[in-house]
Amino acid sequence: MVARRRIRPGTAALYAKLLRLTILPTFAKRPLGEITAAEISTWYAEMRTTPTQQANAYGLLKSIFKEAVEERLVEVSPCRVKAGTQKERAREIDVLTVDQLNRYLAAVPEARRVPLLLAGWCGLRSGEVRGLRVRDLDLDIGVVHVRQAVVRLKGQLLIGPPKTDAGVRTVSIPPHLLPALRAWAARQPVREREALLFPARDGHSPLNDSVLRVAHNKGKAAIDMPGLTVHGLRHTSATLAAQLGATLAELQARIGHSTPNMAMRYQHVAAERDAQLAARMSAFATGRPSVAG
Repeated sequence: MVARRRIRPGTAALYAKLLRLTILPTFAKRPLGEITAAEISTWYAEMRTTPTQQANAYGLLKSIFKEAVEERLVEVSPCRVKAGTQKERAREIDVLTVDQLNRYLAAVPEARRVPLLLAGWCGLRSGEVRGLRVRDLDLDIGVVHVRQAVVRLKGQLLIGPPKTDAGVRTVSIPPHLLPALRAWAARQPVREREALLFPARDGHSPLNDSVLRVAHNKGKAAIDMPGLTVHGLRHTSATLAAQLGATLAELQARIGHSTPNMAMRYQHVAAERDAQLAARMSAFATGRPSVAG
């Protein structure tokens, strides 16, 4: 059933991995019509230590049974776990202050600074940054066009559409960054408009995500945030936008999410930080210690 779906290569790889590691070891030898709701509940509970994988695996199994019902292979679906596809977060979102982001970027090797800058200030995913072409960075009007992304499939780096349809977007670059970006662009060798903006060392292959992580590690060490990931830079951009009053629709458009769920989370983080700021303002005004941090 999964093989018949029209899905992106990255999604196909994820489905294949979930089938191999989580679904087939338990259910491969069982006819669909004999699998019970109790068995699925037990299987689901056994994955509680890996909440993201748990949600993804359950979502895939649920969709398989949905198709089985539609094709009359089974009468009803046994997938009845409540909130089974709601992904839990293993930890809180890491968010940098503007000062931390500036110090982070200053510590990153210059050769990899611009791609990480676009992740931190414009909210691009690592694959989206590495998939940018020369024509996608328009410094005349100050925008970056996200049209494709680099994905890893069976050990190979491929270029395809962004993670979701909503990922195709145009993101405005904060104007204070444009002078430095224009100076950087002027130093780059002349390349075709369709060439990758941040290629690998050979000048044309996609940049490996590990290369960005090596540079990222230097930045996070400089600000003493060992748990920060490259994806955390995207969280920083989205939360900063929320703190400055971006609406749900504006956040969705900027970060490329097809649903408002994650945008709402960024707004929640921004509200918490605003409450902490208000508490610190009161502490400053009254001379009393702040209980909100």
